[in-house]
Amino acid sequence: MRIPIFLFLFIGVLMLASCSKDNSTTWKSDWILPLAKTKVSFESLKVFSEVKTTISIPSIDIGYASGLSVNVPAFTQKSSGPYKIPLSSWIKGINFDSLEIIFRFNNLFPIVTGAGTKFSFRKTSNMSDPNNIIYQYHATQNIPAYETIEFDIKVANNNINDTVYLFLESFNSPGSNNVTFSSTPSTIDLELKILDIDYVDLYSSKSIEELDTVALDFADEESPFDTSNYGKVMFYVDNGMPINFAIQLYFLDNNNSAIIDSLLAPTLDVVACSTDAAGAPINVITKKSEVSISAARIDKIKRCKKGILLFKLNTISNTSPVSRINDLSFLKMQIAGDLHLSINQNSFN
Repeated sequence: MRIPIFLFLFIGVLMLASCSKDNSTTWKSDWILPLAKTKVSFESLKVFSEVKTTISIPSIDIGYASGLSVNVPAFTQKSSGPYKIPLSSWIKGINFDSLEIIFRFNNLFPIVTGAGTKFSFRKTSNMSDPNNIIYQYHATQNIPAYETIEFDIKVANNNINDTVYLFLESFNSPGSNNVTFSSTPSTIDLELKILDIDYVDLYSSKSIEELDTVALDFADEESPFDTSNYGKVMFYVDNGMPINFAIQLYFLDNNNSAIIDSLLAPTLDVVACSTDAAGAPINVITKKSEVSISAARIDKIKRCKKGILLFKLNTISNTSPVSRINDLSFLKMQIAGDLHLSINQNSFN
């Protein structure tokens, strides 16, 4: 799991506060300053905005059983599928300004996939509805047996529900004699990325909790021995999304068996904001958390090799069945410091 950027920034602040002391070259100073800030949109929350999947297409889907030697005449098949591509279970629907589709078809059939075959992305399973097409790729050339085609396109100004339906339409082949279809299916590797939203409808009463072990490496940092390094680091959060979230990083002992410290005390919990009917935030929720730092605490943390990252999101407190997020929704975080630092000036040489 990717560690959120502001955790990296905070650890960098700890390292700054732990510069070692040389009495003849040490600069002591009190600092009250902003250290870092970041702003997150819906598109940044990859748990919602990205889907990666592989779809298997067995030979029986184009009319041929595996394991038999057959002569295949030229043919055209109206359709195969649909192959369902579920989005996040949180999402009821998305109106997007820009959607990226990254597509790779691995033709593992022992026959050519003919030009004119269509790979159709639809909003529903009704193939006869011309208005539910999200995107349709037409193969302009034959795709030889055991070869691959790829495309990366962007679709503008459309909408999708909680599932995308993929069809092979007008699948055709010139055929071949004395071929054997393998039990290994042809595959489609697919990525869908929401690049820019108009609005997104999220179901209420949804939650996700990630608890992952992460590696920590402070091996190149000197251990501090100047106890005049101390102060506070303040986290400021403005939540302009109808989503509750919490975050924490626990530090483990040398045996990676017990928690010896945590980044935040207590865990940073931020409640959802209210939105209007269009999904724009009405009352942005502001939360502040302070972390006291000292040379002794920094030294203890720097000895850790592993940590446990806790990250939670939920819409449990939302009273309506659906919460809407639009392109004005945001989550903004800022880190500021009130620090007394002793900095070894030799470190700049």
